[in-house]
Amino acid sequence: MKKKIKTLISFFVCGIICCNINSQDLNSAILLTRSEQFDAASSMFKRLIKADPKKGDNYFYYGINWLKSYYVDTATVSLKEVTDSAKMLFTKGIAAETGNTLNYIGLGRVFLINNDTTNAEIQFKKAKSLLPSKSNRNSVLTKSQQALVHLNIGESYLFANPKNVSAAISYLKKAEQLDPANPDIYIALGDAYLELNDGSNAIANYKKAQELAPKSSLAKMKIGSIYVRSRNFKAAIPFFEEAVQIDSNFAPVYRELGELYYRAGFYEKAQKCYKKLVELSPGNISAKIRYASFLFLTKDFTGALSQIEEILKMDTSSVILHRLAAYSYFETKEYDKALTHIEKFVKRALAEQIINSDYVYHGRILANLGKDSIAILKLNEAYLKDTTNYDILSDMAASYTKLKKHDEAAKLYEKKISAEKAAITDYYNLGKSYYNLQQWEKADTMFGYFISKQPNSMQGYSYRAITRCQLDPETETGLAKPVYEKIIEKAMADTAKYAKQRIEAYSYMGYYFLKKKDYVSSKPYYLKVIALDPENEKAKTALNSKELKAIKP
Repeated sequence: MKKKIKTLISFFVCGIICCNINSQDLNSAILLTRSEQFDAASSMFKRLIKADPKKGDNYFYYGINWLKSYYVDTATVSLKEVTDSAKMLFTKGIAAETGNTLNYIGLGRVFLINNDTTNAEIQFKKAKSLLPSKSNRNSVLTKSQQALVHLNIGESYLFANPKNVSAAISYLKKAEQLDPANPDIYIALGDAYLELNDGSNAIANYKKAQELAPKSSLAKMKIGSIYVRSRNFKAAIPFFEEAVQIDSNFAPVYRELGELYYRAGFYEKAQKCYKKLVELSPGNISAKIRYASFLFLTKDFTGALSQIEEILKMDTSSVILHRLAAYSYFETKEYDKALTHIEKFVKRALAEQIINSDYVYHGRILANLGKDSIAILKLNEAYLKDTTNYDILSDMAASYTKLKKHDEAAKLYEKKISAEKAAITDYYNLGKSYYNLQQWEKADTMFGYFISKQPNSMQGYSYRAITRCQLDPETETGLAKPVYEKIIEKAMADTAKYAKQRIEAYSYMGYYFLKKKDYVSSKPYYLKVIALDPENEKAKTALNSKELKAIKP
């Protein structure tokens, strides 16, 4: 008899321990869902169901995990896929434990999401029929369990399509009356008031949740989000930082912080937040795309492409991903790949998804592949859509230059300069256009202005020198002389690098003095040419002339 009693006690104690372990594991799985670590939560729910297939709560919260995963990352799965999976779990939960209210509510939520209010109300009615009432005096549901029924029905109306905020608040208020110590009720109430743009009531409820659960990362994050909505970023940051301190694995706060830093223009900080979010939620495609975007914004193009390639192995449905890939490949000078992705993007994107920079990048990619005629068409399309983007004119002009249509290139540079939007390089390039059009005086003016702003540009001096040679073809006035003297002076900074420019300058100076019959000044310059280029025919011819031979070293 004693042995039998001992066995019963052991069985009873074991049951209590197993029940506590199951309860703890369920709470852990729910926390993983809240932290948007949906894959980890899913694995835990599967283990819970296997260990206790008769417990309805396991099915309900697993179904909720599916539904919430969609709203966090719509890029990964379709709404139909998640609602079908959730519906299957709620149905199994009802079969496993018919007296469990939650799975009826779960089915009702699926119906609301699919805009089927009639069937949703039927399921909610079934759940409420299990509450204590005059017709159901046998119900043993505690007040906190009754509150959960109203809480979950209220939350369901916030997922409805369309949302029914008044119904949500009505149920949540009933839940509050039944269990005023449940912080989740105030989180849901805060969300409901936020849908009404009632920030005061929203923040009051979030603060109530925080008071009841001081260690709740969710409550801290929600309060911070209110400040973000009102663009008070400075006030939001401490709440987000406190949420991270409470739970460094609470994924949603990294998304909120990332977006906050992005709005404030702190792209590197935003990138780090999304990197952490991706680490915590590896299956979150939206987070991966956002992370890749931040890598692009911080000019880590190789890192962005690494993320993009990883995403494309998992999911090719995101058309925006092809834009990001095209831009990144352009920046890494992999123009063939860039063209492939920009063409995929343009083909698949909706008209409203295409932005001006898509035309700009498309044109620049084509230009770098030598397809300048088509590039000009794309760039012109971009400019017509945004005539304030004067940099496009420079891109078009560069393509016209490659096509040797220097008059068209000059018109575009002139237009940009007239609008006072030109970069200093535009003056240099306009000078080259004038040079190719043999408009020497205009070219000289442009190169003169350019080197006044870029006094160390050897290219500027070289072009001005040869332009002045065209203005003084017989070297009568020595118009190019002061420019070549400047080239000789500047070339001393790196004699090896500027050997070609020194030869040209010495050759000019030697010839100039030769024409002036200043043979003493001429000969040293030609000797310098020979020192750099022993086979230089012009220098050799000059040095063999009787005039220069007569000059002794």
